[in-house]
Amino acid sequence: MLQCKTSQKTYLKECSLDLSTIKMLFVDDDPVTCKVMQRQCASAGLDMRVFQSPTECLNEFTKSGADVVVTDLRMPEMNGFDLLTKLREIDQDALILVMTGHSSVENAVEAMKRGAADFIKKPFDFDEFTLTVQRSIESHELKKENKLLKKRLRRSGNRFGMIGDSPVMRSLFNSIEKVSEVSCNVIITGESGTGKELVAHALHDYSPRKDAPFVVIDCGALTETLLESELF
Repeated sequence: MLQCKTSQKTYLKECSLDLSTIKMLFVDDDPVTCKVMQRQCASAGLDMRVFQSPTECLNEFTKSGADVVVTDLRMPEMNGFDLLTKLREIDQDALILVMTGHSSVENAVEAMKRGAADFIKKPFDFDEFTLTVQRSIESHELKKENKLLKKRLRRSGNRFGMIGDSPVMRSLFNSIEKVSEVSCNVIITGESGTGKELVAHALHDYSPRKDAPFVVIDCGALTETLLESELF
């Protein structure tokens, strides 16, 4: 949920994304809300189609798509949860914001589980709305870029700072991805020069502990007794 007091003038000044180029769909069964939103978007030069019917909104999305869909949650014809699910069936990367006057933690959690990008509590002002859309689009684009970058790195065989695309290297990369998410002790074995320290760095850099120090100890410089007492 967004709690924001930023003025529209300040927001537009700080906004790096031109929202006038973004196609948006807005659906709410309340005719007053729709009329106000349509008037404000037209005044701000935003490209927004407003619907009172979720079915009509879904049909428009199916026909022409959209960059952002904003939907109310409680509607008689089709609730926002069902609409959200149907939209994501059409486009799994669809950017969807949900809003409701019956705000609750349960509603927010359920909306996020179904793929909503953000949750807006009604009533909200137009400044809050445009700022939420701005932030959601920027976050959404960043995630898409990261996903694309990861795909390119995998195709190039360069992952975790290591180059290789053989079955053995792919197996190693997959093991690093799985183990890095688990909080456990890991022993890395291999002959000298095979990249054990690279693997250790990769496990650390992609783990929940990535912001903690990575400490390298030269075990060869320690006696067996001291090594055992210090590490274990």
